[in-house]
Parts: sequence; structure tokens; C-alpha cells
Amino acid sequence: MAQRLPEKIYFKIGEVSAIVVDRDFSAHQVIGWINSLGDALIEQVEVFDQYLGVPIPEGKKSLAYKVSYRAEDRTLTDTEINALHQSLVDRLGTTFGAERRS
Repeated sequence: MAQRLPEKIYFKIGEVSAIVVDRDFSAHQVIGWINSLGDALIEQVEVFDQYLGVPIPEGKKSLAYKVSYRAEDRTLTDTEINALHQSLVDRLGTTFGAERRS
């Protein structure tokens, strides 16, 4: 008989960010880097858009990511999510020279 996995009872919250990076930068570098952080509250990271063109500067591209957060023991608050995500975006900028796209 197959073993049943425990259900996840707390909400997963997704936050979206777009960053501007050099055109030859691989979108999967960010996914790998975020996953390597080992943050227990980050459940999933996915890239869902890549954009080249106006108003993005020549030689650059915009990459949009969705980062899903979930705690195993509680529902995360908006304040927690906002702080976690802002910290992650700030570290992306420092690590990869990425600029947040508004």
C-alpha cells in the first residue's frame, strides 16, 4: 500500500519580482542560488517571464520570478512575507548586480 504524504495545511504565499540583468545571464542561476540558500520558508521558485525590448536598456533583459513561501507550523503574516521577500530581492541585487524592475 502506498504511503500517504501529510497534507500541507498552511497557505502558500507567492510573491512576484522582476529583475533587470545582463542579456546573457541565465534565469536558472537565480533559481539555483535561491534554492541553495536552504531557507525553510521558501517552498518553490519559478521564472515565468523574460522580456527584451523597450524600456529595458540595450544588452539587458528583464526576468520575472515567482517565489512561494510557506511555514510548516503557521500561516505567515504579510509583514513576514514582505520582509522575507525584500531581503531576498536585496540579496539578488548584491549577488548578481540585478536591478529590481518597477
